[in-house]
Amino acid sequence: MTRDIYEKLWELVDSHVTVTRLGSDGSPIDPAAAVVLDEQGKAGDCQNDGNADRPLIAQVDETIFGEPTFKTFIALLDNYTAVENEPEVAFDRGDNGDGTFADPTHDAEVNAFLDAVLASPPMQMASEHIRIVLKPGLSEAELRSRIKRIWFEPFTNRFGRTDAHCTGFEHVFIGEDESSTSTPSQCVDNVGGYHSWVKYYLDQKAGKAEYLGHDYENNVDDDGVADPNVATILFKWSPTANEDGAHGHSLLKKPGGFFVGTRPEFEIAIGTVGMYALEAGQFENIGKNDQRRVKFGDNFFDLVLHPEATGPPVNGIAPRGEHLRTLWPKFRGKLGSGGGGGGGTGGTVDLPTQPHNDSPVRIARAQPNPVGSDETGEWIELENVSADTSFDLTNWRLMDQKGRAQPMSGSISVGETRRIDLTRDGPNSMMLKNDPGGWILLFQGNTRRAAVRYDTYPREGEVIDFT
Repeated sequence: MTRDIYEKLWELVDSHVTVTRLGSDGSPIDPAAAVVLDEQGKAGDCQNDGNADRPLIAQVDETIFGEPTFKTFIALLDNYTAVENEPEVAFDRGDNGDGTFADPTHDAEVNAFLDAVLASPPMQMASEHIRIVLKPGLSEAELRSRIKRIWFEPFTNRFGRTDAHCTGFEHVFIGEDESSTSTPSQCVDNVGGYHSWVKYYLDQKAGKAEYLGHDYENNVDDDGVADPNVATILFKWSPTANEDGAHGHSLLKKPGGFFVGTRPEFEIAIGTVGMYALEAGQFENIGKNDQRRVKFGDNFFDLVLHPEATGPPVNGIAPRGEHLRTLWPKFRGKLGSGGGGGGGTGGTVDLPTQPHNDSPVRIARAQPNPVGSDETGEWIELENVSADTSFDLTNWRLMDQKGRAQPMSGSISVGETRRIDLTRDGPNSMMLKNDPGGWILLFQGNTRRAAVRYDTYPREGEVIDFT
């Protein structure tokens, strides 16, 4: 099943090395782990607001970098210029038109990396899924060629421009200096991409990456710090002019998110599957363009995957090209944390892959976009379709996709329709989206009874019928 492939890839022992945190005594909780993460200190807003005293990655068993995929991955890192939309200094980015690069050294390194990745268990699982489920009949040669195009073929990440100096590999794994030649603000994010723990560790070791603190949303902060397989952080990146082709000043990444301990074939696998799934209409399942909710270990993540935009948005969605623009994990925490799954204070919520609306109490209609101000006038109607049961609504609640809840009172009799006016009396109050991807959830206690979604822009005063 498409909805399970990302979790299956994560569960492969070959997808990542072991990672642990430092314990309260300052020593690794698992002394045998290959990577030790020290995600100490809450981030501020600027480079000089850091609350971390020590590096993010305390220890790495660098013998893992001798593995074929790590070794060939690291060999590619010095082929790229740090500045966004500028030609590379280490090689000619030009493609000869036959799938090879003008610089034979770079082409050889790309092919060596692809050879290693395609032989790995995660990519073999991904390839099988693509060729059986997402693109039946695709040959191995065609898939390899497409992977090379997705990750390594240059394109412009600003539609309407002709400077093809971006690749998915460069943006996702290496990072791009998005500043101008003048000294940038210490409080403005000037780093594009940069979602690789390996690249971060190597930059940290070289004195080019400085950890400023973790930067999870408040309601999932504890879950994020407790999970050693992810880091959502604020950090300072200082690529040099000579070695990296950068402007030569320090840049703020605000925030940066990446998996920790993953082998590069895991990211290549989920990104490649995601690109094929987007084309097949089988990627999004949380009501947001180019995002998919998955459960890795004990926590939920939104996989954010954007292909290149080849034109201006139409109905909120830009036309998509064949190249991957970015891929990164947005940490969402445990099911039910921060009000999700039936809480009600705002935060994450477990959204289903498909809407369902077949419980005895159903979501019948809603008005997401009332005439005039949205501060008042939003409402949802419930209908009791049971044959013989009235329900006390004090144990029920409505909820939006961000986990903000609308409590209810009274009861709903057999055959009765009840209109629930949304109070909108605070920042954590339930509110309905005025654009596609709006979810309405109905919980009885902590059990989700119904979940409906509208995928159009609601007009002012429009009533959406879910029956």
